[in-house]
Amino acid sequence: ARAHALPGDASNVRVDMMENDGLDVIVDSLGGVSAPGVPPNTTAVRFRQTGGTWAVDTGTDCAGPWTQVLANQTTPTASPVSGGLLQLCVASGSPIVHGTLTAVYNSNGQARSVNTLPLEQYVADTVPGESPSSWATLGGAGPQGMNWGFQELEAQAVAVRSYVLANLGGYGGYADTCDLSCQTYRGTQYETQASIAA
Repeated sequence: ARAHALPGDASNVRVDMMENDGLDVIVDSLGGVSAPGVPPNTTAVRFRQTGGTWAVDTGTDCAGPWTQVLANQTTPTASPVSGGLLQLCVASGSPIVHGTLTAVYNSNGQARSVNTLPLEQYVADTVPGESPSSWATLGGAGPQGMNWGFQELEAQAVAVRSYVLANLGGYGGYADTCDLSCQTYRGTQYETQASIAA
C-alpha cells in the first residue's frame, strides 16, 4: 500500500432542503448573515421568488419585516458571518445548518433551498441522525480512550461517507437525503461531540 489522500475529502455536499421546496428562502442567522446587496450586521434575509429570478430582502428575524435590497438575482446565497450557523426558516422545525443556503430554480422552474456544506461536516451531522450518539457511551472502556460503542458511530461515519460519495449529487444534483430510504440529514439537530469525533 502507498500513502494517498482519500478521494472526495475536499468535496462539498449539496442538500435539497425538501421541507422548503416551492417556497421563498428565508434565512435567519446565529451571528450575522452575508448575502448579495446585504449591509453588514444583517440578521435575516429572504430570497423572494420573482418569476424566474429572486429578489433579496433584509429583515430582523424569520418573520421580517422585509425591505428589498436587490432584484433579478439568479442564485443568491446566504453565508454565515465569522463561521457561524444559519437557520432555514420553515413553518415547523426550522433546521440549523453549517455552510451556505442558496435559492435556486430546478430544471422544472420549481423553487428550491440548497444547503451546501463540507463533506466532513455533512458526515458529522448525518451520523447521529442514523445512529444515536448515546451509543458511544455503551460497552465500557475500548480503544482510543472511548467506550466500545463509539466504534459503531465510527462504522456509521464510514457508511455515511461511502454512500454520499458513491453517487455525489446523484439525486438531481443533490445528496440523496430523506427520512427512511436514504440518508437522514437534519442539519445540526443531532450533532454531538461524539458524532464529530466519529
